[in-house]
Amino acid sequence: MDGEFSVNTQIGEKEQSYPVVLALTKKVGEKEQRIIVTGDADCISNGELSTKRNGIGSANFDFITESFKWLSYGEFPIETFRPEPTDNSINISRKASPWIKTTAMGIIPCILLFTGGRQDRSLYLRRQGFHADGETFPGIEKTWKILS
Repeated sequence: MDGEFSVNTQIGEKEQSYPVVLALTKKVGEKEQRIIVTGDADCISNGELSTKRNGIGSANFDFITESFKWLSYGEFPIETFRPEPTDNSINISRKASPWIKTTAMGIIPCILLFTGGRQDRSLYLRRQGFHADGETFPGIEKTWKILS
């Protein structure tokens, strides 16, 4: 937007801050329940951990870890460390490469096209008033026989 923002008090607008994250507690018997309500769940997504806006990095990692710390009453039941995988590469021969490509880009899509396409086609025909056994739905004069 171009220009400046202004508050229109004539229609009831107020200039104030609004929380986008709430931390709530509730006593149930002797225990305390805790919940965190955010305006958008993307703030704890993996993509937001490395996001920079105008050269400023997000502090979402700290927010996430401190939220889990608060929810777990200071205990960290979540272990995020993972060992480096030992099988992180795939080795195939030059002879196998065309077969894999043909299967992945030809055979599997054709199977999906013919099996999924048949279901889509029969659903479309049903919505148009056609029935698979050659009969029509009441009040519709169309008939269609779908070959199995």
